[in-house]
Amino acid sequence: MYTTTISIGNPPTRFRAQVDTSWGPVFVPSVNCENVPCWMHYENMYNSGNSSTYSPNGTACQVGYWGQYGLWTKGNISQDNIHIGNMEVRNQEFEEVTHWIPSELEREDLYDTVLGLSLRDIDDRWTTFRAPSLFQSMVRQQLLKDGLFALRLSRTDAEVGELILGGIPEEIKSAGLIDIPLTRNFIEERSNDQGGGPDDKDDDIMRFYASGGWQVAIRNITVIGQGWSSSPIAILPKNYTAVISTSFPWIGVPFEVADEINQKLGLEEFMNAVNCDKRRTLPNITFHLGPSSKEIILTPWDYLIEVYNDARQELTCASPFWGREEEDLRGFLILGSPFLNGLYSVWDADRETLSFANRIGHDGDVAGVLG
Repeated sequence: MYTTTISIGNPPTRFRAQVDTSWGPVFVPSVNCENVPCWMHYENMYNSGNSSTYSPNGTACQVGYWGQYGLWTKGNISQDNIHIGNMEVRNQEFEEVTHWIPSELEREDLYDTVLGLSLRDIDDRWTTFRAPSLFQSMVRQQLLKDGLFALRLSRTDAEVGELILGGIPEEIKSAGLIDIPLTRNFIEERSNDQGGGPDDKDDDIMRFYASGGWQVAIRNITVIGQGWSSSPIAILPKNYTAVISTSFPWIGVPFEVADEINQKLGLEEFMNAVNCDKRRTLPNITFHLGPSSKEIILTPWDYLIEVYNDARQELTCASPFWGREEEDLRGFLILGSPFLNGLYSVWDADRETLSFANRIGHDGDVAGVLG
């Protein structure tokens, strides 16, 4: 989970916001919240009576936020100015939450709201509140020098990530970026969908992720080196569309692909762990993206997830490859934070591209992008 700070109203009230390239509508806990989980955020609650720029709406709505494991809210639509860094997004509609309903595993105590960076409006059966993401509003209100943002996620808790709105870091040269055009594939609603919600068993997570707009063609995943083969071994059975997402904590692929990769890594299944010292013996994994199969390389220091084992009091490294049925994937894969960790990425709405720059390797060597 990657967070920053945003503020709402004048004078502004601060909120901890999860940075999410797949998300759109803003929702915040309100002082009018009626259930106990909401009051976990008592230090960061919106009070419309304190803001001179508040405009009432009052329309009832609800939001289903996938996040890590799931959060559902009910509330009312309001309008106010939202502050991000030195920018003020004017008259942004958002949900004042009156019922905050986290799933059992969701760490919603770590954030109060979401800084949505989706390119398009999201599609979710539970969410009735339709509003542009903050990134969409920044572009429409011409608050950014360029209609893009640059992002680098930290790979460990000891590192600090970076989000730049409207530009790219000075050390990253545009000529050195690997540009990949976006696709416009969508997933239609299944005919048996009945409305979704916290108790829905047919959650259709892929339709939600595919709606945000940041997606590219993926031609293959190959593995090479460290006891596998001197030539790349192709893993994907066919072409897919890959959704790139900061909030998805794994890499979602077909079951047989996840099983093959995990077994070759010496793991029996998803999230099984190995001693982190074994990373030097594990292979690199290459993702071939876009119509010309641009290569993005992940080393074991990139794709493995560091997890501290309390029982053994040691750091272990877990596989991020999460298997799903082909029917549920519906032609899509999800490349989540293990794909992005440490990698400079540029998300360009004007050019409709995703671009990548070299990441710095674990021991200072440059790794990550071939071209």
